[in-house]
This record gives sequence, structure tokens and C-alpha cells, in this order.
Amino acid sequence: MGINGLPSLRPLEAVPIEHEGERMMALVDPTRYIETPMVVSIPAFYVLTLLDGEHDVDLICEKFQKRFRQPIAREDVIGLIDQMDSALMLDNERFARHREEARRQFMERPDRPAAFAGVSYADDPSALSEYLDGLLADVKDGGGEDIKAIVAPHIDFRVGADMMASGWKRAAKSGADLFIILGIGHGLENDFFACVDKDFTTPVGAMRVDRPFLNELREISGKTFTRTQRSTARSIPSSFSRFSWRACSQTGRRSRRFQSCYRFPKRCGALIIRSLTASA
Repeated sequence: MGINGLPSLRPLEAVPIEHEGERMMALVDPTRYIETPMVVSIPAFYVLTLLDGEHDVDLICEKFQKRFRQPIAREDVIGLIDQMDSALMLDNERFARHREEARRQFMERPDRPAAFAGVSYADDPSALSEYLDGLLADVKDGGGEDIKAIVAPHIDFRVGADMMASGWKRAAKSGADLFIILGIGHGLENDFFACVDKDFTTPVGAMRVDRPFLNELREISGKTFTRTQRSTARSIPSSFSRFSWRACSQTGRRSRRFQSCYRFPKRCGALIIRSLTASA
């Protein structure tokens, strides 16, 4: 809620899409406290942009009429706000309780579960092993002995698999016994950095975290860093975790093609709100 007790939308990613021939907006939680995306009509999205903690229902109705040149019922606005509240997309006490419970559950876990197994890559160990072996086999030998660092893409195998395989195959030849992986934190909440003291699980095995090293890093730097970065927030890219474990241990069939929630919302279980579409 805003400072005046008015509804306030949480920070969400909004992506324009076309669903069943209709222009809509997909709303995704970048922190992934909410896994299910929400798809709304353009007029409904306009109403949501006014949920800033400063607009009451009457003012929203007034601005909607000016924008679309036709009235909107107060009940429709209230209904949309209720749906957002039920979906935990409002910044209020209800979401705060959900967030704290999610953090508590994450902290109690001994590991960091694979966030995209079965979505952007195969979750079957043998299928994923065959796929990764094929990628590594396609890399030409050469280099790696004096390697100091690798810059590689993350997450999407469809466009970056060859570069990831090339980098990690050379890393396997480096002779190093400790790899420091710096990833992009898409959903960091409390700090610019996060160090997760949990092993990273993958379908082909766990990537063990060097906890003594992390503790020493915190002691030397004088920073605690964020320990509660949730498992799905991608503070360390999952593709780095998978390839580093696979290439350095040498221990997938082509992985299942990623089905974008934005293009195929029904397959991803998206909550589709068609309210206000008649006003478009």
C-alpha cells in the first residue's frame, strides 16, 4: 500500500505480447517470488499503471475515461485490484508475509534447486548428459592451460550454447581447483551483490560451493553480502553452474526447446485477465 493506504503495484516486468490475436501485456515478477505470470488487456494494464499508492478508485476511473473516451465502472477497477492482490502483485502486508515465508523456506534448504530444469533445458539426467556431451564434443581443442577468466553467455542454450561449451571446456584444462563464478543478479533486492551459501543442484549433479572461501571473502571485504537471495532469482546463472560441473567432471539428447511464457502463456500456466477488454 502507498503511504495513504491506496493500492500500490509491486515492481514488475511488463512485456507486450500477442495472445490469440489480441494485444496484451505479460506481467512477470523479476524476483520470482511469484512464479505464475499474469497476462492482462491493454486497458487493464493502463489501470495497473495508476496503482502507485497515490490514486484512489474514483481518480482512476476519471483518468481512464479521459484516456479511452468512455467510462469504466468502479466495480471493474475494484475487481482488478482484488485480482492483483490475490496474485500477490500488490506491495502490501499480504505480499510481505508471502515473501518472508519464501525466504524462510529457502534459508532452511540445504541446496539451491535448479530453477529452469525441464523448462529451458532437459530435467532428465541422461538426456541432459547426452546434450551437454554433444556440445562439448563439437568444441575444437586448443587453449586453456593459461586461462585466467571466461566471459560467457548465460541461461539461453538456443543462442549461446556453443560459446558456453567452448569456454567451459577450456576451463576444464586450466588445472584450477576453485572457480569463482560471477553472475548477473536479475532480482537482487537488498544489495548489489549476493553470495549464496548453498550447493547448486542440477539434473546431472550438484555444484559444491566452497563455504570456507565465501566466509573468508566476507571477512576480508568487511561485507556480509546477501545470503537470502532466493533460488529462482538467478544471482548466479544456472547455465554456468551446469556447464562448470559438467565440463570439469566430464561425468544431454537435445534439450527440450524453451517455451516462452510470453508467447505461450497457457503452457506456462499464466493467469490471463480479460477484464476491461471490451473497453479497448
